[in-house]
Amino acid sequence: MKRMLLLLVSITILQGCGEGVIPNSCILGSDVIHTIEAGSGYFQFNEELRAYTISYYVPGTIDSQLTGVICESLLPTNLPQEGRVSFSGEFIDDNDRFDPPTQTGGEEFFYLNLLSIEADPFEHDTH
Repeated sequence: MKRMLLLLVSITILQGCGEGVIPNSCILGSDVIHTIEAGSGYFQFNEELRAYTISYYVPGTIDSQLTGVICESLLPTNLPQEGRVSFSGEFIDDNDRFDPPTQTGGEEFFYLNLLSIEADPFEHDTH
């Protein structure tokens, strides 16, 4: 029974690993590169990667930006609207899986183990 379950899980993971497609259950066993607690980022759906991402500007740098690809299995049920968010999470080495065109010269892509996310309360503040 255990072998059958392991075989089914392996087949499911392999089916989701096509070129440019994020599997529903990303393998997050790689090294944590950066940990963010209550950081500010930009949440959006990336059409090329067909996945939700959060882009985080690294304070104290000129153009360093970490873009985390959120695994579908880690998405909360109440997603905020696209835009500025406050989030916590771990940017995890993607082992060079993602190579889309970058927004800035210092943009790097990672998996994002998303621990929390909420809409930035100041995003739509008119004061």
